[in-house]
Amino acid sequence: MNFQLNLDTLFNPKGIAVIGASTHPGKFGFVALHNILAAGFDGNIFATNPMTPEILGVQTLESVKSIPENSIDVAMICLGPEQTIAVLPELAEKGVKAGFVVSGGFRESGFEGIELEKELVEVANSLEITIAGPNGQGFVSTPANLCSQIVSPYPPLGNISIASQSGNILSAMLNQARARNIGIARAISIGNQAQVDIAEYIRYFGRDPETKLSSPMSRVYQMEETSMTH
Repeated sequence: MNFQLNLDTLFNPKGIAVIGASTHPGKFGFVALHNILAAGFDGNIFATNPMTPEILGVQTLESVKSIPENSIDVAMICLGPEQTIAVLPELAEKGVKAGFVVSGGFRESGFEGIELEKELVEVANSLEITIAGPNGQGFVSTPANLCSQIVSPYPPLGNISIASQSGNILSAMLNQARARNIGIARAISIGNQAQVDIAEYIRYFGRDPETKLSSPMSRVYQMEETSMTH
């Protein structure tokens, strides 16, 4: 699988779907959709929820199967662990190349979660879908007017790119970026790094034309390594 190509798709999608969108303002599926809309992403936007016809002005679809083929290439997956794994084949059929998995309940939760994370990676690999996360807070791509996060404000456009294992650290950095008007190009909370580790994101940022090396401090990578052994 070409992780670099798929990461480019993640940060520059033609269309994105929030899988498991919610009407509840406290749910991940609501906040993610709200932030995508608020940032002004001008690609295709879809949301799935079988219980309601509309969320935030977006007509919802009953399932991934109702999404037009090749209209999306990225999915923001706001489902539980088992549902996340089960939906991947349907997303692959629709042309999705990259997805962000918000849900916890994987490796960080114990033995059963470790097994679920292994299955998540095996299924994603077999479908050639690149998965960011799980157990992460989302990502930002200001050149694409995309804020697919469950927390944090949307920062100004710039040329600094950030990858952080910790969602809290990323949130704090983006809050400071906004408060001080520091421009950001890409930012991602990588969570458990189940399939794609932080080195892969650094390699991507190194070749990303939107992440400039115009001065010694113009390209910044925030890295935090946390042991998840139990």
